[in-house]
Amino acid sequence: MKKVILIAMLSILSFSCVGYASDASFIRQDREMLIRLDEWQKAINKRIDDLRSELKGDIANLRGELQGDIADLRNLTYVVLAGIFAIFSFVLWDRRTTLAPAVKKNRELEEREDKIERVLKELAIKDEKVADALKHAGIL
Repeated sequence: MKKVILIAMLSILSFSCVGYASDASFIRQDREMLIRLDEWQKAINKRIDDLRSELKGDIANLRGELQGDIADLRNLTYVVLAGIFAIFSFVLWDRRTTLAPAVKKNRELEEREDKIERVLKELAIKDEKVADALKHAGIL
């Protein structure tokens, strides 16, 4: 009985090994699939490299356009600042020319007032009525 069981086990093992050995087409299919996957990966890498070089060109173009725009904005800023400076200068010049006659007239009136006050004080020394009037006005 032991021989029968041993023969049965050996036959089962030999049939199972033959089953695995006879499936050589599975290995060929795997090789073909790996070859196709390798080709597919190479194609994807080539597309990635093409896109990368295209993006580098696009970025360079955008950088050039941005530098041009920045230069335009810088020039516009200079023009605006020059305009502001011109307006500020004009306002100062206009203010001075407008106020100059008023300042001159005010100075003349102050000098005239000082002269009149001196004359009245000299007159107050000689005439008591004028002195009383000046004291009442708060000048003496």
